[in-house]
Amino acid sequence: MRSKLFANLLLGVLPLLGLGTGCGKYQGGATAYLTWHVVDAAAPDPLTAPAIDCSGKGVEWVRVQLATGTLFDFPCSAYSAETGSFTAGTYSIDVIALGATGAALSAQRISSDVFGRTNLGHFIFQVR
Repeated sequence: MRSKLFANLLLGVLPLLGLGTGCGKYQGGATAYLTWHVVDAAAPDPLTAPAIDCSGKGVEWVRVQLATGTLFDFPCSAYSAETGSFTAGTYSIDVIALGATGAALSAQRISSDVFGRTNLGHFIFQVR
């Protein structure tokens, strides 16, 4: 009986103190990191196709673009990158291989919960 009373007291008081159950929207910042490589689009299986140097397929930049319009550009030859900080949340994210003129050569869209430092994964760009 005593422990039930104590539990009820805690459940009633903690939310008032701002120490609740952790429910609610996280308002902090986030960054996202990723890696990539380029393969020939003619390869039968992109997972086993040999990686090609970015310049060999004319890929200059890799863009990470959030559905909010926030974008981050990275040199393709880095083969990995981490974004600057943005508001944490659930995003539709486009990861795009761009040519020297800014034309999209290959693109992928994912949906991800991005909180703190989040790994978006490894992307394989199939380029003609």
